[in-house]
Amino acid sequence: MSFDMITSPPGPEARALAEKELRETEENVKNGIETLRKLIE
Repeated sequence: MSFDMITSPPGPEARALAEKELRETEENVKNGIETLRKLIE
């Protein structure tokens, strides 16, 4: 069994879906990364 990994940035359709369904906005991503860094320390 093999698979292809897509390493390019997501296209506009994928970004729109992420923003709508996952609330994946720039601000939410930034806050999430900051929270993870604090938890790792």
